[in-house]
Amino acid sequence: MSIKKLALGAVAVAMLAVPGIAQAATWFGQTTGSVNMRVDASPTAPKILTIPAHAQVRIDGQKNGWYHVAYANNEGYVSGSYIQTRVANVQPRPIFRGPAPIRGYYKKPYWDNQHQAWYDGRRWYRNGVWYNSPSGFSFGFNFGG
Repeated sequence: MSIKKLALGAVAVAMLAVPGIAQAATWFGQTTGSVNMRVDASPTAPKILTIPAHAQVRIDGQKNGWYHVAYANNEGYVSGSYIQTRVANVQPRPIFRGPAPIRGYYKKPYWDNQHQAWYDGRRWYRNGVWYNSPSGFSFGFNFGG
């Protein structure tokens, strides 16, 4: 067995043993063919974009045989069948993503990295609360008074 396979196996075991670190390991991968990035780990989930063959992606986690990847300033899920992986850095990094809302959304929410909140096409969800604007974002008007 090669050292690369042993290292990947060790990382996989560590990810199963400590679920919080599963999203923390930084992996990189390359697409083996053109593949659709989707908002969830399902072939029926809405498509975000198509990643071309041989593109480099950052892998942030895994769910049911799908990888959560970042590519061209977008994040979403790609079938693991189309990704060749390699471990680049197994140092844990903080995870600030809270759980997704289970009800009360307009469309299935996806993680909005810019605002660090779930977004359903109308509102943002963070720490159990829905917001009509991104958390911490507000307008202020000064009429010289």
